[in-house]
Amino acid sequence: LKAVLKPLFELDKQCRKEAVAALKKHISEKNIYAAKLAEWEKKEAKGEVNNGMPTEPERLIVDYRQFSETNFEGLRGLLEITDKAWLSSDELSSWAAGMGKYAASRDAGMSERAIFLQSFEGGPFHSLRAGRPVSLDSLSLCITGAITPSSLRASLGGAKLEADGLLQRFCVSHARSQVQDTNTAPDEIALDAFTRCVHNLRRMRPVDGLPLRLSNEAFQAFEQFAARV
Repeated sequence: LKAVLKPLFELDKQCRKEAVAALKKHISEKNIYAAKLAEWEKKEAKGEVNNGMPTEPERLIVDYRQFSETNFEGLRGLLEITDKAWLSSDELSSWAAGMGKYAASRDAGMSERAIFLQSFEGGPFHSLRAGRPVSLDSLSLCITGAITPSSLRASLGGAKLEADGLLQRFCVSHARSQVQDTNTAPDEIALDAFTRCVHNLRRMRPVDGLPLRLSNEAFQAFEQFAARV
C-alpha cells in the first residue's frame, strides 16, 4: 500500500509548504477581520457613524488534501480549506472506532458514518458543530488504509457490516501471505508509468462545472479491473 501511495505522498509534500504559508496568512487576515467586526458592532450599537461593515476574507482553497485524522471533527479543518480530501490511515480500525468519540450525542457515531457514506457519492454538504460552519458544494473524500480480517467486522459495524453499504464503498484487496524477501530490482518502467498516471489524474479538473467521465475504453478497463477485485 505504501508503494502505491508514494507518488501521492510526494505530491502532497510539495504542496504542504505552500499550503501552510497560505493558511497562516489567511488566519491572520481572519483575526484582523474579527477584531474590526467586533469594533464595528460596538460602534453600531452606540449609533456612532462608521465606514460600514468590514469585508470578510474570501474562503481559502489550497491544493493540499492528505490528512491522518481519524474522525469527522479532525476532518472539518481540512474541509474548510480544500474541495477534496484524502484520509490515509495505516490502521482503519482506529478510524472506525473514532466515529463519534468526541461528541456528546450517543448517536454521534451513526451520524459520522452517514457523513462518510455521503462522501463517496459527493453532493452538497452543510454542517454546524460547536459554532463552526462548513458549507461545501460537494463533499468528496477518499479513504485508504489497512485492516486485519479479524478486526474488520468488529471495527466496521458488527452484524450490520454490509447493511448501509459502507463496506461496499471500499475496493477491498486481500493481501497474500508475506513471502521471504528477495533482492529483485523493481520494474522501473511500470513505476514511472504509474507515477505519471497519478500526476495526470491530480492535474485533471472539471470542465464547465461538469464531472469528469471515463472514455469507452477507460470504462471497459475499469469494469475488467472491478471484476478481478
